[in-house]
Amino acid sequence: MKDREDTGQGLQAGAVPPKPRKAYVLTKTRESWSEEEHGRFVEALRLYARDWKRIEEHVGTKSATQIRSHAQKHFHKAVQQGEEIPPPRAKRRSAAPTPRLRPLPQQQQQQQ
Repeated sequence: MKDREDTGQGLQAGAVPPKPRKAYVLTKTRESWSEEEHGRFVEALRLYARDWKRIEEHVGTKSATQIRSHAQKHFHKAVQQGEEIPPPRAKRRSAAPTPRLRPLPQQQQQQQ
């Protein structure tokens, strides 16, 4: 049996080298937002807050994913300029709460 030796390259003898990374390929050309599209976006943002599907319908030329990405950049700039942005939507809670192994301290006090 052969002892493992350090080859000096960070790999031990017999170790499999990591796979090389795939080349980064742009699948679609990036489109800028026109002034008209941005205007419709801002108008829809005022009307529908963060309802991305309704904003998508209002803008008409961008997908909900593109709109969320644009909104993220828009909100970042707005915060830097001291403007107000719509609050995030409330997170959904699970219908079935996660089971607890033991009761919380408040529940123990109520039972006594």
